[in-house]
Amino acid sequence: MKKKSIIDKIVDSGRGAAVAAGAGYGTSKVIDSVLRVSRNDPKTIGKFGFILTGLSFLIGGILYAFYWSKKRNDAKAYEIERRADGDLYTIQRMADENLIRTKSKAGVYRRTKPADGMCDDDLATTDLPDDEFFQEQNKLTWVESFKEKFTLPTLPPFLNKIMSGVPEGYEEPMLLHLLSMLGSFCFSKVRAKYLDGNLHAPNLQVIAEGNWGTGKGKFEDMYKILFHRPIRRSLNKIESFGQYSETSVIQTTGIGTSMSRFVDILAANQGCHMYIFNSEVRALAYDLKKGNGITFDILRKAFENGDICRNSRSKDSQNGVFPIFLNYTITGTPLDIIDSFKKELEGGTLSRIAWTCIPETGRYPGVLRLQEGADLEALRDQIDEWTEKYCCHFVPGGEDEPAQELTIDLDYVCKALKEWNDQQYNLSVEESNPARKDVRLRMATIAFHCAIVLHMLFDAPEASDWRKRKQVVDLTIFIANYCIERFLHKFGVEQNKQRKLNEAAELVERNGEPKEEIKDDNQLITDIAHLKELHDLKDEHGQNKYGWDRLAKLSGMSPNTVKRRILEYEAKLG
Repeated sequence: MKKKSIIDKIVDSGRGAAVAAGAGYGTSKVIDSVLRVSRNDPKTIGKFGFILTGLSFLIGGILYAFYWSKKRNDAKAYEIERRADGDLYTIQRMADENLIRTKSKAGVYRRTKPADGMCDDDLATTDLPDDEFFQEQNKLTWVESFKEKFTLPTLPPFLNKIMSGVPEGYEEPMLLHLLSMLGSFCFSKVRAKYLDGNLHAPNLQVIAEGNWGTGKGKFEDMYKILFHRPIRRSLNKIESFGQYSETSVIQTTGIGTSMSRFVDILAANQGCHMYIFNSEVRALAYDLKKGNGITFDILRKAFENGDICRNSRSKDSQNGVFPIFLNYTITGTPLDIIDSFKKELEGGTLSRIAWTCIPETGRYPGVLRLQEGADLEALRDQIDEWTEKYCCHFVPGGEDEPAQELTIDLDYVCKALKEWNDQQYNLSVEESNPARKDVRLRMATIAFHCAIVLHMLFDAPEASDWRKRKQVVDLTIFIANYCIERFLHKFGVEQNKQRKLNEAAELVERNGEPKEEIKDDNQLITDIAHLKELHDLKDEHGQNKYGWDRLAKLSGMSPNTVKRRILEYEAKLG
């Protein structure tokens, strides 16, 4: 093989550089043409040898330099873009952390020990330092936390058909919604003796809260589609109110019903429930403020079928004492719910409600897929059949005939709820959480009212059918756990604060004077609300009786810590 001359090597390097630099195939062909000319004519080599050599070096060097310059610029551009993305991420992360710290100082975020079973909430306080808090940023939402601890048991076949079309995460809210409607429309006349020795009806008041865009409209769709027939029947009667018999039963009405009309319906229904659905809790608050319609007192009494009395001089009004049979489902945003019910905690209205939480939606919101066609009509037929047996026989154009009360034996459920109540009491002591002890009885009662419906949905199982009875018990205890954990998460802190204030108001010294301060300096005070009360006490000169140092001694904290904690508490109170 013939050895390449130095000129050939130079030209080859120039050609390779041209192609590598992206100058194209054409440039390399020019170099080849020059090379051919020089090879065909030996004299040309001598005459143009140095020119050709210099030209090859020049072209190859320029193109090779261009290639590496382009490669270096591309790498530099990539690095700039990568750093820009990193800076944006860092800025966003810093902004998120600053926002979290700001909310933390204002008491918006809540940090709790795992035993509480409660996560972040806007009514709770903050206990952990920022460093520990940011280590816990992988904490779950309340819905996720509850689902990790409690699994939804087996549902009765009728509910299972419906719930199969409910989006993931909506199972618990929709279950309570359905039990409230079924108890009102289908099993209103069913009764069962509870632990208190009284007969209870399937009373269930539900409030479902969710942020904007979480699908609160699905609850209205369930109500209107599944119970289309009784809704249409009741609306026809409402439109012709005053022209039908006093025994016409109205099963559903609106939140804006006047008090006079409300009592008329109670009188005509003869112990049959009426049901109210409202998609905006703000509308409920507006009607409650008007004072001439449904009131908080009505909502409280509906829990145990309390009485309402009317003694009117009008000949058109039916006078007497009427028990309140009212179930409802109301949806709303957390802020609207707090604004509407913030003064009702101490009155007991809130603990008589089954509170439920609508989960946040992901990229694609879940779709409610109810049965259609013949399958939907079969569900409606089943509802009508239960209504005829356990609520009311409706006579078109005639007098409706409420069903006779049916008393069922739920002693097996009472036994399970008694054990659950004992467990909740022990848990309250372990957690030092008095609110759990205070509300456990009402949450158990809510679950018992649900058990009345569940017992009927499982075909009223006899004692020999222990499998179905176990399924009723499992669902009842699940609902009790759901209701109490949700209530404590949302209102537990405020409940405990009110309890301490009430207890403090009852404490007196031996001489009968109100107890203003702690006499025993060795007693450690860790309740921030109490520390703030002590800090607010003034002497005759208008100075604080308890300075930061004295409060630090009482609480076992440093002066700076107790000051920070009290300021955070004041910020939360607004």
